[in-house]
Amino acid sequence: MSRDSIITQEPLITEEQKPIIELHPDHAPMVERQVMVRAWYDFSTSLRIWSSTYLICNQTGHRSKLLYTDNVGKYPHWQWLPAGERFLMVFEALPDECITFDLYEDIPEPDEFHIKNILRNKLEVYDVLMGWI
Repeated sequence: MSRDSIITQEPLITEEQKPIIELHPDHAPMVERQVMVRAWYDFSTSLRIWSSTYLICNQTGHRSKLLYTDNVGKYPHWQWLPAGERFLMVFEALPDECITFDLYEDIPEPDEFHIKNILRNKLEVYDVLMGWI
């Protein structure tokens, strides 16, 4: 067979055999949604984030779990952060009904952080200046 030969092949499925695919709203594809919080302190500090840090929806009480952190120590390890240096926390999605939420570190020690009434946005990305309660 020469290089100029054209190979033709019958289709595996004829037009009449093609399946009909319909998407129903009840069976819509799942889309992974997450919430990103970029946070910083306006002073230098040692910091560690506990896995018991949540976003709490003020409308439903739903708690979105912490999934990932970057540039910050995770309990029990401390990390030094210079003033203004940002760190990242990624959480599970908030419920659709959520309008405002709290960022809350639920820990058995004093000095947990609790940032209240963060207004939800469409991007699900938030810049939060941290502080103490």
